[in-house]
Amino acid sequence: MRKEFSVYLDAIRFAASVSVVVTHFTFPQFIAGIPYQGAVGSLAVTMFFVLSGYVISYVAQEKEHTLQQYAISRMARIYSVAVPALALTLAVDFYLIAHGAGDTRPMYEYRGLWKYLPVFLLFGSEIAGFHAPVFGNDAFWTLSYEVWYYVAFGVFFYLRGWPRAAFTIAAVVILGPVPLLYFPIWILGALIYRAHQKIEIDHGFAHAGAILTAIALISLWITGAFDAADSAASTALQGWPRDAMNFPSHYMAGTLAAAHIFFVRYCRLGFLTGQYTRKTIVHLASFTFAIYLSHRPAMDLWSYLIGHDPSSAASTIFLAVLVALSCWGFGFLSERQKDRWRSFFHWLLRKHWAVGAVKKAA
Repeated sequence: MRKEFSVYLDAIRFAASVSVVVTHFTFPQFIAGIPYQGAVGSLAVTMFFVLSGYVISYVAQEKEHTLQQYAISRMARIYSVAVPALALTLAVDFYLIAHGAGDTRPMYEYRGLWKYLPVFLLFGSEIAGFHAPVFGNDAFWTLSYEVWYYVAFGVFFYLRGWPRAAFTIAAVVILGPVPLLYFPIWILGALIYRAHQKIEIDHGFAHAGAILTAIALISLWITGAFDAADSAASTALQGWPRDAMNFPSHYMAGTLAAAHIFFVRYCRLGFLTGQYTRKTIVHLASFTFAIYLSHRPAMDLWSYLIGHDPSSAASTIFLAVLVALSCWGFGFLSERQKDRWRSFFHWLLRKHWAVGAVKKAA
């Protein structure tokens, strides 16, 4: 993977995470006079899925040559942020509840914390037909999809024979209908990576394709075509599926996003080769996951502490600065500690397999 193309993917990843934050800022309790921009968040999530499929396919092919290496890297990547984010969410929720400001929190989950917390730690909030908010953090739902996409891809890619078929089928069954509905978008990213290994196209054609797909994505969002497609499909399908009625817009955006990434791979990206530009983008992208999982509890906490007035531009800007600083600090405590988590999981798996080998020999 060329450095400038990798940097471009990092830039998209960071922009997508910021887009999700901006989307949540359009909730009425955070800003007044601006309608909720759900299409922006949906587009960002779709981009995450396509990028995830592409990058996971790349690392599995080029870097992680065994299922153990793949599993350790994925667990380190996910748990390094998910565990601190869950702890942050719990702390903020308990604080708000104690001060009478947690009326939107799912109290039934806190009354049954002993059973919901393990489910969330195993990313089961949206699989097998189950649907539950992850406490007060409504950004967590995509993680339940993506982690099990990792599982399905991993067993299919690394295993052979009947174990491959059996475990892949099991992973698909565990996913359930709604996450499975979005899985083709993730797979599309993986297919684009495979296509890059076999196809070469002219730079001029690539530049035209990249520009046109970007224009198409923006145009469909601005004109409301994504929302119109979702509305039409929901009417035709009578609200099915209940938890994924916006899947048509995800398919539209996912197809265009995948096509855009396909073309960009062949573009000349000289503007990203500068050392300062590259380092800045890579640094910002290293906080992407932390931003995604920590911004909602940070928004709720700071909004309460400062007595946020959604009709005040000054208050909204101040809140945005506080949230940005919180996500930045959270990133150092979570995402930037990924190597420590990788060492831990490496030790844990090695110890487990060693114990298993000893027992088998005995």
